[in-house]
Amino acid sequence: MISKKIIIILISLAMIFSFVPVLFGASHSKLPVFEENSFLMGTTESSNWAGYAIVGTNDSVHNASMSMIIPTTDTSGGSYAAFWVGIDGFNDQTVEQTGILAEPSGHGHNSETVYYVWYEFYPSAPVYASFTASAGDYVYANVTYDGGHNFSTFISVSTSSGNLVGIFSGHANVKGANDDSAEWIAEAPASSTGILPLANFGEAYYGQYYTGISLTNYATINGHFATMGSFSPTEIIMVNQQGQPEATPSAILGDGSSFTVTYDQSSSSHGHGH
Repeated sequence: MISKKIIIILISLAMIFSFVPVLFGASHSKLPVFEENSFLMGTTESSNWAGYAIVGTNDSVHNASMSMIIPTTDTSGGSYAAFWVGIDGFNDQTVEQTGILAEPSGHGHNSETVYYVWYEFYPSAPVYASFTASAGDYVYANVTYDGGHNFSTFISVSTSSGNLVGIFSGHANVKGANDDSAEWIAEAPASSTGILPLANFGEAYYGQYYTGISLTNYATINGHFATMGSFSPTEIIMVNQQGQPEATPSAILGDGSSFTVTYDQSSSSHGHGH
């Protein structure tokens, strides 16, 4: 007979790994849609990503970490935003990632923003934590390549006063993963119909300078552990179909790890990009 204590533990684990939010459009993250001829001197444009990416060679990226403050996000009108750290996706067809998804709680004027905690081994479906976060919470997250196409994710959320909100982790074997890039991204998520309108998140703050969490926005590339800025990352600007900026990263600060992403505007509909 299984003890009551073990049953409670099993029920708790089942809740963590089976909780799925009511999604009004957003199904999962989407690989970056880069604009044609957009690469120029370490900067590129995308229809759905904004932030920074370190581009390496196959089997070169072993870890990427992130800290950030969840921005107050206006998801009215059916708009969405995701904030995450990940490995892969820049040059291949997989992404191993974890972060925060801001989306409306429903339709209409009474809808509020819900901040879901999730991980995803794309193209597999995302997995959501049994707890949600709040605007102003502090996030620490990392993604690790464990060898043999195995990856693990970890994310913790705390209030600004330091109280733990929750911890969530996952692992999977991801076939086809090249393990060749690391990303720190603000994203316009996707549904089955294409990229969704980007929610107004104002400004998202990433890195130790803003969060006070040390050794974050670091990466391990070819065995070398250093700040993301040490690896000359590519800047990614999110633009609409007219080439106008929708979200723009700042320059990386002098600590080599901290930056912001600023919301500029949102298209009413992205479509599928170019």
